[in-house]
Amino acid sequence: MLLYQDSCLMTAFILGL
Repeated sequence: MLLYQDSCLMTAFILGL
């Protein structure tokens, strides 16, 4: 579950970039 949340955050970061 933690990994999934981290992945979601990373994706949002990349999308923001």
